[in-house]
Amino acid sequence: MSGLHALVYVSRAAHVLSLVELDAVLQRAQVRNAQLGVTGVLLHTGGQFMQYIEGPADAMGTIYGSIKADRRHHGIIELLREEIPEREYPPWSMAFRSSLAWRGGPAGQNSGPALTAVALSRPALYEELQFPGPSTSAARTLLTKFWNRARAPAAF
Repeated sequence: MSGLHALVYVSRAAHVLSLVELDAVLQRAQVRNAQLGVTGVLLHTGGQFMQYIEGPADAMGTIYGSIKADRRHHGIIELLREEIPEREYPPWSMAFRSSLAWRGGPAGQNSGPALTAVALSRPALYEELQFPGPSTSAARTLLTKFWNRARAPAAF
């Protein structure tokens, strides 16, 4: 095998996070992940997070330990942990999408440098989360369902 590992978890924000606070989370993750060779995507909507990270086992342990100690969220539930043959998201030290980021307009109108530079447009995120063909990974399925559920209108 490749020695690469993947992890998907969900959690709930400890308080309502502003775009500035989300930007700080994203910037820190991008720097740390780039240093440790970890890539992934972080989704945020309705006070909930879902994150997918991938990389070498030792780096994943370091990063996940930091994630679990972060007091800005709680109720972490690990959904998937597995060895993977190759990266799902090789170019992203940490891609990010928040429902907050598109309520007010396009990604370019968000405050904060990391949100402006790295936040994915809705079409780009949709294309990246939709894995063409029958080889859909469990991680992409979880991310897509989380994002689509968050975007669906509330049932009455």
